[in-house]
Amino acid sequence: MYRVLFCLLWVSTGVFGQQGIQWEKDLSDALAKGKSTGKLVFVEAYLPTCPACKAMDPQFQNADVAKFYNQNFINYKMNLSIEGARGFLDERKIEIPSFPQFLFFNGEGELVHQGETVPTPAGVLSIGREAKDPSLWSSNFVKQFELGNRDFDFLIKYGNYARVSRDMAASKKITEAIWANFNREEIGSNVSWQITKKVVNDTDNEFFRYWIDHMPEAAAIEKAEGHEGQEGQVLGRILQQTIFSPESKMFPIEKVNQLEQYMGKVGAGMYADAFLWEHRVRAYLRDGMKATALQEGEKAVELYKQNGAAMLYVVQVFTSHVPEFVPLTLTWLQRAYPMLKENNYLAEYFYQMSVVSRKRGNVEESKQFAEQALEKAKLAELQLDKFIIQASQD
Repeated sequence: MYRVLFCLLWVSTGVFGQQGIQWEKDLSDALAKGKSTGKLVFVEAYLPTCPACKAMDPQFQNADVAKFYNQNFINYKMNLSIEGARGFLDERKIEIPSFPQFLFFNGEGELVHQGETVPTPAGVLSIGREAKDPSLWSSNFVKQFELGNRDFDFLIKYGNYARVSRDMAASKKITEAIWANFNREEIGSNVSWQITKKVVNDTDNEFFRYWIDHMPEAAAIEKAEGHEGQEGQVLGRILQQTIFSPESKMFPIEKVNQLEQYMGKVGAGMYADAFLWEHRVRAYLRDGMKATALQEGEKAVELYKQNGAAMLYVVQVFTSHVPEFVPLTLTWLQRAYPMLKENNYLAEYFYQMSVVSRKRGNVEESKQFAEQALEKAKLAELQLDKFIIQASQD
């Protein structure tokens, strides 16, 4: 009798009382086990307050799900509400655009597969089976796209992966490919909004242009899905990605002004000067509007008058241009200096002083500043190339 009861308890509770997916407590240990066993490491990136994440937890307790994941993967739950938890992802330039995210890494910590799924046992098993088949890995999507795959479902998956892996160039191409075959009459649909959320990564496309002008419609969709108020964050993220993209510093002033208008629509207009001053300066300089560029520079210096490092960066933008900026940039440097304490900033300060002195024709003073810059750069363990070059000039 007791033997039967013991067996029933064994079956119902699992080996040694384990239920559901077995989660590693430490990510480093999980990766080490993945490397030693040859298994992928499954990471669920989640927030404890996220409704979709809460809905996923019961699926991890399902017997079939637990058996499959415990047999095939090393598992780790990544709570991104904990300070410092994003460090592993940031090192690998991985973005989490929505929760929960299913991430699969090899033992070297390289992301090989990623996806989202519905909170059902079948959905969780489906993405797990994808991860078990290397031919279905997200990391293969680039090649498939290059070979001409334009299937709608594939483009959505690839677009999501490009977002997660922060591949801006791929995101733009994918968005264009989706739009090429998209029914224009459905631009205001839930599908269109989901594409904007999961694929779009810049403002220069019809999906973003529609939704930035129809935010109440997006708000209704988000509210119906239990994400009330998230529409501004979605569009704001796309806007931020555009503003900080490598090509943004080459935007014409018309595009910069448009970005400022977009910022106002998502409730971030008060930050426009802080985010866009450099874009304006560079655009005005390319257009030959030096006086207007200087006005923007003075506004930026005033904005950052309590931040020496930021003022130093404003100087960097100007010292690479025409000599008539030298007197004003020298004044800015002198204002910034008392606020600079760390060696890395002091190295840049002396470097800029060397540049300005040389442009003023004072070669000896320039050399002295260059030597001080090199000394501080060594103390700060910076890349020394530019400091050595500046110090070696005759």
